[in-house]
Amino acid sequence: MSTQIQSAYRTKSLYEASYLLAEGLPLSTSHREEGKVILVFEDTPTLREKVAEFYAPGSQPRRLFQEYLSLKDRVLGR
Repeated sequence: MSTQIQSAYRTKSLYEASYLLAEGLPLSTSHREEGKVILVFEDTPTLREKVAEFYAPGSQPRRLFQEYLSLKDRVLGR
C-alpha cells in the first residue's frame, strides 16, 4: 500500500531518518529502489529545518552517529 503525499522528501540515510523520527516527524512510507530502502517523509518547512540542523557543521546528532560508527568499528576490530 502506498501513501500519497503532496510533496515528498526522500532519504536513504537511516541516521537522518532516525533523527527526523526522534524530532517527531512521521515517516510517510518506505520502499525499495535498486536494492536500497528509500524512506519518505512529507516535505514541510519543519522537515527542511530539521534536515538543515542534522547536516549543519558540528551537528550534535550527526556527530553522535559518526561516533557510534567509529566505536562500532573499534569494538568489532575493523
